[in-house]
Amino acid sequence: GVQIISNKIGLIIRSGKSFRMDGEMSPINGEQAQQVLEGILQNIADEFEKKKIEAHANLFTNLCFDERIVFEQAMCLTRVLKQLSYRQLILIAISHDNPLQAGGWQFKFKDSGNPILKNYSDLHSEIQNLEQMRILEDSSIGVTLGGSSAPLRLSLFGQTIYEELDLDSISEEEKRLILQMITRVNNA
Repeated sequence: GVQIISNKIGLIIRSGKSFRMDGEMSPINGEQAQQVLEGILQNIADEFEKKKIEAHANLFTNLCFDERIVFEQAMCLTRVLKQLSYRQLILIAISHDNPLQAGGWQFKFKDSGNPILKNYSDLHSEIQNLEQMRILEDSSIGVTLGGSSAPLRLSLFGQTIYEELDLDSISEEEKRLILQMITRVNNA
């Protein structure tokens, strides 16, 4: 984990960028940066989804250079990233490109007799979790009470996660596989 972070920071410095100097997360006030780094390194040590390690490294690297991120936001993003699965990160990346065609699934998954849906109940649960965390939201205009079949879009918080974890680095192939699952559910 430290090696990945070190390599990313080296690349950014070689590209001509310098560390942030706003006092919030800069080397001048290294105590807060150290707290975030310790949290991220602990997450990496606990991580069983090795593909997520890159997202942890991206988060810390962005903190070192982006003065828009304050300490509290960094700690929040660190906690949220620990909770998310790699597949949820892919879902966030897909939702950044286009709204996720998973609206109305709560009704679809009430049909417990459909064997196809049983195979994707975990995907449904992960999408519901993203909605509960306010990362994905209903794209319809106006207030709905969980009954909308409108596609799901990234919330402002979801957009922040996408940007600060550099989720644009997720491969098109990984996104395509998840989109195929979503299509199977929608056609079930």
